[in-house]
This record gives sequence, C-alpha cells and structure tokens, in this order.
Amino acid sequence: MKILFVENRYATWIFDAVAARLQAAGHEIHWLVQNPVFRPSSGTVHLLRFPGRSEKTADASFAWLAELDRGVRWFGGDGSHWQCYSRQIDAVLAALQPRVIFGEVTEFHELLTVELAKRRRMPFYQPTSTRYPVGRLQFLSYDTMDPVFGEDLDLAPARLDAMLDDIVERKVKPSYMESSQRSWWDGKRLAWSDRARILGGWIRGERYVTPSPLLKMRLQRRHAVQYRRWENLAHRSLPASLAGKPWVLLPLQMQPESNIELWGHPWSDQVALVRRAAQALHGMGAVLVVKPNPKSKYELSEALCEVVESCANIVAISHTTPMKAVFASAPLVMTVTGTVLLECVLAGKPVASLGSHAMSRYAGVSALAAPESIAAVLRGVLDNVVMGASAVDAKQLLNYLHKTSYPAAMWDPVSRPEMMTRENVAGLVSAFDDVLRKMQ
Repeated sequence: MKILFVENRYATWIFDAVAARLQAAGHEIHWLVQNPVFRPSSGTVHLLRFPGRSEKTADASFAWLAELDRGVRWFGGDGSHWQCYSRQIDAVLAALQPRVIFGEVTEFHELLTVELAKRRRMPFYQPTSTRYPVGRLQFLSYDTMDPVFGEDLDLAPARLDAMLDDIVERKVKPSYMESSQRSWWDGKRLAWSDRARILGGWIRGERYVTPSPLLKMRLQRRHAVQYRRWENLAHRSLPASLAGKPWVLLPLQMQPESNIELWGHPWSDQVALVRRAAQALHGMGAVLVVKPNPKSKYELSEALCEVVESCANIVAISHTTPMKAVFASAPLVMTVTGTVLLECVLAGKPVASLGSHAMSRYAGVSALAAPESIAAVLRGVLDNVVMGASAVDAKQLLNYLHKTSYPAAMWDPVSRPEMMTRENVAGLVSAFDDVLRKMQ
C-alpha cells in the first residue's frame, strides 16, 4: 500500500520508526517534509521548498487558516506563503495518489494537506494519544476529533469499574501529563539539543512555524510578566466569599494548541470567552472562577489579566492550585475542548462546552451556542433541570474510548523518550497495521 506521512518536527522520529517497519513489510512509504532538519530516513522524501519572495501573495481563499496557523496568529506571520505551499502539496498528492495519509494537524502545512486530501477523497488519519484511558492511541479522521477503527475490544466490567474509579479519584493522569522518565542531566542535554536543532531549521529558512530567537525571547519575557501579575491577584484556594453564591469553573487551555484552536474553532479567543461569560453570569449574581493551565503559555496575556482585574465577578485561581482543590466543589464547569470535559462526564458533573466537536456530543454535556448561554445552563443546574452524565453514560463512554483505541502511545520523544522504546514502537506498528488491514 502507498502511504504518505506528513512531517511534524519530533513526531517525525516516531513516524519514521513505524514507517521503516511498514516499509520492510512491503508498503511503499513517502513523506511530505516542510522542515528539512527533520528529514526522515525511510521511504521517499518530498521536500517542500521555502517560497521565494516573488511567490508570496495574499489569497483570500486561505483566510480560514488565519486563526489556525500559529505562525500567523502568535508569531507575526502574514500567510503570504500559504498559496505556494498549497500548490506544492497538491502536486505531490496528484502525482503520488497515496492510499492513505498519516499526520498531525498542528502546523499549517498539515492543515493544508488535510483540506487537499478532503477534496481528493484521500483518507487522512491523525495518530493521537488518548486523554483517557491513559496510554492508548486513537486514529482521528481528517481534522476532527472523531476516532476511526480501534481494537474493538470491550473492557471487562470489573476492569471498567476500576479504571473509572481511578480516573474520578485522580489516581491516574492523562497521558500528556505523565512526567518524563529521563534524568535531570539528560533533560538539560536534550533541551539544548532541541534549541540547536530548531535554530538550525530557522537559519536554513524555516520561518513559518519557527519564530525568530529574538521573538521567542520576547514572548517568554511577556509571559513571565503576566504570570507574576496573575499570581499577585490569584487565590491559592476557593475564597470564602463564594459561599452561598452560584459559580462556574472555567479552566483555561494552553495556547497555541490545536485542541482549542482547531477543534474548538471559532471559540479559541479565551480573553473574549472569559469576558463574555463573566458578563452573562453577572446578571444573575454568579461568579466565574478562572483557573489557568499549570503550564500556561501565550493565552496568559495582558488583555486576559486586564479582564480578570476589571470584572468584579471573576475569581482568579493560582497556577499552583491543583485541579482537585476546585473541581469537586464546582456546580458547573465550562470549557471548549479541555480534558476537564471528559473528567466531568466520567464523574457525573454538569459541564458546558463551546464548539461543534465530538466531545460536545457526549452524554451530560450542554452544548453552548455562545459564551452568554452559560447563564441559562447554570440556572438549569441550580434548578436541578440540567444534570451531569449518569454512571451508565460514564461507563459507556470509557468503554467506547477503549474500543476505538490501541495499546500504544505517541508523544514528543524529546520530552518523553520512552516513546521510542522497542516495546512502544512495536505497539504503534501493530496499531498502524490494524488500520491498514481494515482499510482494505
């Protein structure tokens, strides 16, 4: 079978390990590569050249990428490269006619590939680590959160109950929150190696995903300033002033991140979400409790801090406060595509979600047409009209997520070197093999 992989920085290392095994099994392997420093070793590489100055142009037909391309939204790019890259990618797809495409959906060239694959009716699957159950892999269709294929194995009732209890009692963490198994020294060495590699790509011309070193330092300094500002106004625990008041918990999602910017589109402006939700709740005397991601990034902006400071009914919670300290007490949780949505469903807690994605359709989730709708949902919760998912719903969802996944994991091998172990690669190859068999 002719297979096309799409390069995505360090994910390419894992893809390459899998692709080499698939190639040895007789599959024809090809690659779309945007960043030359991550060129793989297996198969045939189709290197996308950097656009020349005369090839850059504004094209309104690519306006949909403006909020999704992190190089434009966060790093000051202008999108003039999109048309040139789209032509190159389409030419490769037309010439190759791959039977299937595997890739992530975080960088602009991957998003362009997804759109072109849709037009040509070519299957595109995202291999993605599950949030829960932990340590498993799903293949998502195109740029959606909809899983395809999977082991199709039901969990035994006793194991299902135990797994659900562990998640609800926070005895396990989502896969992406697992700490690395490397030593402190190895971590430092890999961090410097990563910086050198990324800088090498930037020097060679990769300016569309990679910010300049100067801009990167400027963004890091801004974040440090806003982090201190947030912590100066934040509570370390739920304040006593909340007693007897209705309130909603809004955990912020880290950005840039495809979870919210792609799957949560068009609700990825968290400054607007916080402001609009707080204003809506103010009318009913309710409070919005905002908790940042422990590893907050560019979403922690000056504009966000100004909104929190200026709205009397917003309570800021510290980065260092664990979720379990606020989750259990929250009458209602609001999110776009955060893992907290899944945790609410499994725990039977009412949760409201923005966006038209798979998670918004789970049992116990109130889909919001706009941030202002949160007030009506909270009234429903207080009146016992809006309820969380039932225990049966929670078990059915967890079993579904298990059936549509495989026993393997995929994550950044620099931060999680165990992703490249022989055991995990074998699990990944088995999962890819199963997908390919089921496609035939």
